[in-house]
Amino acid sequence: MSVLDALWEDRDVRFDVSSQQMKTRPGEVLIDCLDSVEDTKGNNGDRGRLLVTNLRIVWHSLALPRVNLSIGYNCILNITTRTANSKLRGQTEALYVLTKCNSTRFEFIFTNLVPGSPRLYTSLIAVHRAYETSKMYRDFKLRSALIQNKQLRLLPQENVYNKINGVWNLSSDQGNLGTFFITNVRIVWHANMNDSFNVSIPYLQIRSVKIRDSKFGLALVIESSQQSGGYVLGFKIDPVEKLQESVKEINSLHKVYSANPIFGVDYEMEEKPQPLEALTVKQIQDDVEIDSDDHTDAFVLDNVASEWVGLPPLPSARCLFGLGEIDDKIYVVAGKDLQTEASLDTVLCYDPAAAKWNEVKKLPIKVYGHSVISHKGMIYCLGGKTDDKKCTNRVFIYNPKKGDWKDLAPMKIPRSMFGVAVHKGKIVIAGGVTEDGLSASVEAFDLNTNKWEVMTEFPQERSSISLVSLAGSLYAIGGFAMIQLESKEFAPTEVNDIWKYEDDKKEWAGMLKEIRYASGASCLATRLNLFKLSKL
Repeated sequence: MSVLDALWEDRDVRFDVSSQQMKTRPGEVLIDCLDSVEDTKGNNGDRGRLLVTNLRIVWHSLALPRVNLSIGYNCILNITTRTANSKLRGQTEALYVLTKCNSTRFEFIFTNLVPGSPRLYTSLIAVHRAYETSKMYRDFKLRSALIQNKQLRLLPQENVYNKINGVWNLSSDQGNLGTFFITNVRIVWHANMNDSFNVSIPYLQIRSVKIRDSKFGLALVIESSQQSGGYVLGFKIDPVEKLQESVKEINSLHKVYSANPIFGVDYEMEEKPQPLEALTVKQIQDDVEIDSDDHTDAFVLDNVASEWVGLPPLPSARCLFGLGEIDDKIYVVAGKDLQTEASLDTVLCYDPAAAKWNEVKKLPIKVYGHSVISHKGMIYCLGGKTDDKKCTNRVFIYNPKKGDWKDLAPMKIPRSMFGVAVHKGKIVIAGGVTEDGLSASVEAFDLNTNKWEVMTEFPQERSSISLVSLAGSLYAIGGFAMIQLESKEFAPTEVNDIWKYEDDKKEWAGMLKEIRYASGASCLATRLNLFKLSKL
């Protein structure tokens, strides 16, 4: 049996658990202990203790310890702060935790009864983020970003015990030749011809490791846990003596890991809190409310684990907003309210250090469908549509140090839903929707002279173009254009081509007619392989 088959602490929500279930399991560590926390939704008015481990959070009543709950981090959908009505503190800021367990959603509200203390928020949010960004320790992974320069990208606390070359993966009829890594937390194999063809199997997910006969001869066979899908993976290691040594080594490391698992949640603890074993509770019937599914989600890409990680949700749902970034902070600029469809002028700032959204200086006008771009510590907001659904040509600049918005020279043509990029010291805008329909016009704003100039038109009228400035060249990618259908009627259609602006000729040249496997294109600045871009 794998360690995972017996592990429930991080993947379950339980109420009024026994004293045995309150104890830490092997590998589980108590990180923080807060003695004055109210379970405002389930036990309002009851002072309790909140314990934060590397796998879960546990709350129990101080007056009646048998009243308790255990929330595994794997069940948490998002964590945010909002105002709540506490019987002990009145109306105050509280921590909202939305979870999902066995297709049922639960919402928990925790209020810190110590005025002015941010410890509840910082501790829980930081540890939960550490859990979310360390899934490589716990999850079975296929085709992940594991290899760099033919070397395994080591996780913190990970050590390589053996590297075996010339190992065949027997998942296909002819097999694939690759390299095998054995570490203290997982087993990794990757193909020699293609690093992205790989598999990472944490010991947490391993059910058994055996030598079995196959059509290729004796092979190493690894069976994964049922929760990971119950995979059976075969590897051919020659000679037989090396195969036997490898199986013995893996089983030995697996045994050591099972006795004291490394779950990967990295943390720093200033004080040693009281152990969970000091708590005793008894079983009673639970009382919990099921929360609705009306939430606003935000995510950030962890480029090491190649996974999207949840951020605290936006305070309100909105669309057609602009997104900027300065000093590692994210700015959500204006947009349209999803419920009321009203235009917005509010600007939200996400601070990763505090793990929360704050409202900053409002935009001078309410606008949606605009474009936002960041450059040299400033945020620029251009165009869009106002409350009267008419396009505007106004341009604003936001200085985060002064905390104010100022007008810049307006665009020559009012527009919305257009592409924008900073290219060679100028803000370039292309296409979009004007009062007359789709546009092919292109303008450039000189940041030094505060003046707009007309550039060569794009070859086709379209909106929602993605502009990318990279390695001194400007590219236009995708968007919407009016395309004639088989019925001879014209309809807005997504396109997924790539064009390059040739500065010396002042003209647009086709680079790629179609991005394969894409129904549309929305791109960010990244590194393009110019040698693989063919002409139209």
